[in-house]
Amino acid sequence: MAEGNLPAEVFQRFVVQCLVLLDDVQKGTSVLAQRTPEGLQEMLMEVASVSRQVSDDLSSQYPQQRELLELGSVRFPCQLDSCFYLSNFIRSTCGTRVLPAGLACIIAFWWILRDMLKEIDVVASQDNPYRPALQAVCSSYTLHTVESLRFLLDAIGESTGDTGRTEIERVFQAMSGLLLNMVEELYPSPPPPPMPGFEQAG
Repeated sequence: MAEGNLPAEVFQRFVVQCLVLLDDVQKGTSVLAQRTPEGLQEMLMEVASVSRQVSDDLSSQYPQQRELLELGSVRFPCQLDSCFYLSNFIRSTCGTRVLPAGLACIIAFWWILRDMLKEIDVVASQDNPYRPALQAVCSSYTLHTVESLRFLLDAIGESTGDTGRTEIERVFQAMSGLLLNMVEELYPSPPPPPMPGFEQAG
């Protein structure tokens, strides 16, 4: 493994899952494609820039994975219109008030994964006994998040008005809970102090 960088197989799963998710979004909502606000476009392009930078950095460290990494760095920005389709789908189905919640799910998905990749990068170059557990949690959370976002699309497609808004909020809260659980697994809280009178127990 290249010294000091992310394991190629982890990024491989990340790229593939991103493409699967975005393709699903595009297939489900392309008929509702419209022009989106400039602010939204800037946010999504910033996320794309991060993806390209990560891909470029890893390509230099993992030449054997260059083809896959370049695929991710090229296709991911090109597929950002899928997020535009999703935003308009949410807006047309559930009203404008629900749009920020739906976009928050998408943006949070990318940024949460980016943070996890950075964490894995920190321990990948070290002889760290916790690295396998960290990778397993990353993989598990990625799969849960993808499934949550797919459920989000289904829920919006079948709901309108307050029902649609409730479903999005429920999924977003579930995603937040998964993140908290992941953090707890990676960095367990210290045990609570002993109750008075039980300090010598055990």
